[in-house]
Amino acid sequence: MTPKHIGLLFYCIILINSFITTCYAFCRNQPSSRSSSEQSFLRIPESREQQKHQRDSAPLQAEKKMPTGTEIERNNDFKKHDPNRSNRQRSKNRGQNTSGLLKWINYSLDESPIGKLPPKTLKKIIPCINIYAKLAQKRSDAAQSADKLFQRVLAEQKAGSPHAHVSTKLCNSIINVHKQTHSTQGAERAESILIWMDREYITSMTSVPGLPAATNAGVKPDVITFSSCVSAWSKSGNIDAAERATGLLILMETMHRIGNDPELEPNTIIYNAVLEAYARSSGSNINDGEGLKETCAYKAEQILKRMIRLHDTGRYTSVKPDAISYQLVIHAYSKSRLGGAPQRCEHLLKQMEDRRNAFNDVNLIPNAFSYSACINAWAKSREVGSLKARSAFAIYTYMETRYRELSEVDAKPN
Repeated sequence: MTPKHIGLLFYCIILINSFITTCYAFCRNQPSSRSSSEQSFLRIPESREQQKHQRDSAPLQAEKKMPTGTEIERNNDFKKHDPNRSNRQRSKNRGQNTSGLLKWINYSLDESPIGKLPPKTLKKIIPCINIYAKLAQKRSDAAQSADKLFQRVLAEQKAGSPHAHVSTKLCNSIINVHKQTHSTQGAERAESILIWMDREYITSMTSVPGLPAATNAGVKPDVITFSSCVSAWSKSGNIDAAERATGLLILMETMHRIGNDPELEPNTIIYNAVLEAYARSSGSNINDGEGLKETCAYKAEQILKRMIRLHDTGRYTSVKPDAISYQLVIHAYSKSRLGGAPQRCEHLLKQMEDRRNAFNDVNLIPNAFSYSACINAWAKSREVGSLKARSAFAIYTYMETRYRELSEVDAKPN
């Protein structure tokens, strides 16, 4: 073998060694798809020092890496804005914040003497009263706790606190709490606050020159005040609820007529609240029920006629009958079980459709509730069974026709 051949052989050995070294380094940095037996076969044996170092550092590598401050902040921000976060967790957080706010304000009331309540606490009075309104049906002491806050504001104002002011907004909030109790006691308390507001406002308007001005000149009742009180009676379940609600409506119209106050102009909402009171009373179980049921259904229709007359004559343009107005009267007749009640329901349903066509009013489109109330009136009527069945089925057929042929989505049978 010549020296030239020997040099060429050594050069090939060097190239092969370099290739093997490069492949070994690449395999160490990349995950292998080989089996464990193949990997162990191809793995180059390590020295004892290297094996000992790997055994000592293995537990440290297995430990979980502690997140940094930036990573913690990033994770918290993701949890805060994560759209897939459960509603239960959100409700829990809101409940904790609400409970904390109520505990804080009650602690402030107990620790601060009358006349020294901080302005920060006074600003939280109305939000806390609104929280009690949401809890009125779950907690029996919610109305009493809200009254405590209301009385404290009155005491602060009487003590001369410059930051305490009894306003219409505050009074409407406390009335709303008593409305949410759905009880006779709550309705009576709401009405008593309304009467107190009216008396305080009249006193402030008729103050004698030279005497101190009234402290509660800003508690003027508005349409929200009357609507809340009427709604409180309609939801109370009391036998006389409809009459009490009608009395408040008459008082409101009288005050508006005497003072020509635009803030006391009746609207559809308060009239519908009165109709709701009659609709609820129409199905009450009492001893002389037939007479009262007839009176409730009849008076509900009379109020509806008054709404039509006030709107069409232009006296109160805000009193505009809508689908809810007709539905409540139809519902009152359907619960009354009176003779001729189904016919009255069908008449009101036709009248609603005629006004919808005449005025092109989308708020007068009958819906499934309206048709169902008419069907229910026939089901509860004292007519012959075959007549009841045919009439009820005719209403259902008409309802389905309007849904399928006229594409009235609200008339879809349920």
